[in-house]
Amino acid sequence: MKRFLILILAAFLPFLALAQEKVVKGLELKNGDVLNGSVEIQGDGSYLIKLASGDVIIFSSSEVSKIVEEEIPVILVVASGSGGGHDFVDLGLTVKWATSNVGAPFLSNYGSYYAWGETASKYIISERFGAVDYKTQLDDEDDAASVNWSGKWRIPTWSEWEELMVNCQWEWTKVDDVRGYMVTSNINGNKIFLPAAGNHNGSSVGRDGKSGYYWSASLSRTSDKACYLLFGSKDIVYGEADRCDAFSVRPVME
Repeated sequence: MKRFLILILAAFLPFLALAQEKVVKGLELKNGDVLNGSVEIQGDGSYLIKLASGDVIIFSSSEVSKIVEEEIPVILVVASGSGGGHDFVDLGLTVKWATSNVGAPFLSNYGSYYAWGETASKYIISERFGAVDYKTQLDDEDDAASVNWSGKWRIPTWSEWEELMVNCQWEWTKVDDVRGYMVTSNINGNKIFLPAAGNHNGSSVGRDGKSGYYWSASLSRTSDKACYLLFGSKDIVYGEADRCDAFSVRPVME
């Protein structure tokens, strides 16, 4: 009987987001096989390994090449469904949160940067929405999420960001070597990842890997500024910024 384990992640399973994160012990055998599981060295020098299946196998020292530590794919974010071709996670809140930023092909990518009320990503910041226009919230045609992702996607209001802050655990971590917050629902345990994408100052990206700047759809108390979420490794706070600043957009849907 062959003593090896083939682990298969079913590629057809829907809505899985994988990242290299968890380090596990395993055994490399002299025949070239590598087994992942928990390893114990016995008193006689043999190796006991408990596999993910629950099986326990003992190898003599002559059969083992070395104990290895191997990074294996782990499921960090499991989407609950999709809309308009983009995945969302149900965190048990009043809205469902997208698994990635607008312009990002996967969950740890920074994505694009947008001025408040503009729907094209910003590399040269304009002053189009710098003037007072008495808006209190974005219209659909001025919402980068609604325009770029279509369907029911939109930029979250500030109250929806507050709901996310209050009802979730925020852990500063890395996904695919990208720093940001893993946000875990206190209600159902589901997760999203918010990369620390920094902001765009008109010529380059700054503070990436250190801070996240995420627009809300809500204006501040003065109509030339809008509310946004600002975070770093130690703080997650409310901010008000000029509407011409270029920040990340994380969509939500009803």
